Amino acid sequence: CSPLGNIRIFADDTAIFFECSDPNQLAHITENIMNNISEWFKANKLTLNLDKSNFCIFCSIKNKNKPIPESIKFGDKQIYRVSHIKYLGLYLDEHLSFSYHINEVCKSLRKYFPVF
Repeated sequence: CSPLGNIRIFADDTAIFFECSDPNQLAHITENIMNNISEWFKANKLTLNLDKSNFCIFCSIKNKNKPIPESIKFGDKQIYRVSHIKYLGLYLDEHLSFSYHINEVCKSLRKYFPVF
């Protein structure tokens, strides 16, 4: 497991990526880092919009039966797990199958091309 996250910032979007083969250890590492970030936010008088914050754990379909935490702590609040996220216009689902992305693109195209 990597004890530090990989941070990606684009305009007003921020994503933090962690990698670990054990979901419970991943949750523990993530909570520790998120607590540090929470303290930094408080020290700099910033707030995080928790309504727009969530997390997704990416894993292969063969590992889908491992127990995955439903939430992680951010200070005294919770950030909840989702099955897919939209990042820079691309929908990523937890199994990286791109089926959710393809469905969303097709749904969007149907607005303009009813035959699609």
